[in-house]
Amino acid sequence: MVKTETLFKKASKEEEQIVLSFLLKEFDTKVREIMNNKSIFIKQRGVKEVYIVNEELKDTIEFIRNNSLELTKNIFLAGYPIGTIHEKQFQLEITGGFYFNKYMEKRLIIKTKQFLYGKDIVLANVKKYTLPFKKGNWLAVYGRGKKDSGLFYGVGKALVDSNELSSAPPNTVIIKGCKHRPFDLGWYLRFEK
Repeated sequence: MVKTETLFKKASKEEEQIVLSFLLKEFDTKVREIMNNKSIFIKQRGVKEVYIVNEELKDTIEFIRNNSLELTKNIFLAGYPIGTIHEKQFQLEITGGFYFNKYMEKRLIIKTKQFLYGKDIVLANVKKYTLPFKKGNWLAVYGRGKKDSGLFYGVGKALVDSNELSSAPPNTVIIKGCKHRPFDLGWYLRFEK
């Protein structure tokens, strides 16, 4: 078995651009607010995991790097995980969805908890959506709560435009569930060992 060394480092310009392009596309003008005093770091061990690191933590990491090469090797991770980079594309994951959901204006409120079990969200299961959305937009998914805002369940990519929903059959899949990628909070329970 080949042992792979874990590398935790500040994102390269290319990696940073991949993540920022995604954030600009999904959150537009809120990117400045989201990234204010934050840096992007990468944990690489086969997969490139993406972390947001605040300025104070970034300074601590830099201090360790500048003063102790041996300690630098032991930095495994720091900050808040938001997703991964695969084949030069950023993939938002549940922790990133949780971090960004307050900035996500396009929300889908659903009637049941099926999404938490990795199941598809079909039109018949949708209570409402907050803003029109296009195919490919990332949506924050909420369940019904005591208040209309509901409980955050996860994130998903729309497979249809919202303007198609009025004439679509009830079994139209709006967001494809995923049992093997962390898009919903139930993922942690399904893969707990």
